[in-house]
Amino acid sequence: MTTFRVPRREISARVITEGGQEIQGKLFAALEGQFGEPGLLIDRLNDDTEPFLPVVTDDDTVLVNTQRIVMIRVAADAAAGMSDLEGDPVGLRLHLLDGLALTGHVHIDLPPENRRVLDYLNHLSRFFAVTTPTGICAVNSRHVVSAREAS
Repeated sequence: MTTFRVPRREISARVITEGGQEIQGKLFAALEGQFGEPGLLIDRLNDDTEPFLPVVTDDDTVLVNTQRIVMIRVAADAAAGMSDLEGDPVGLRLHLLDGLALTGHVHIDLPPENRRVLDYLNHLSRFFAVTTPTGICAVNSRHVVSAREAS
């Protein structure tokens, strides 16, 4: 039987799921998007045709339901291929389910009349990127309890 594989980029990450389980491993993003731009992990997370995400650990491959992922943390040195950080950076403090909190910056790329944090949050795909001093997090918007602007 012939096996076909799409070339993908490896991204080392920590996946945090509902209930606080943390899975350290490698995730994969396409090398190219559909229009020739670099493939991004955030696009794969927002793809409803792939409800499970493979995470390759040192011992095993874990198939994680993307709806149950609270966030994915990627260190700054491995962040290439995580997200496209276009737009104006705005400080944000998030409170997530399970008592988790995250402070960082989102990049708002909306028309000038819609550049409020409220507009940004109301136009999100399921996952969105938050930059922090240590890297980038892909946050599942369904797990955000509250958000406040931060300086």
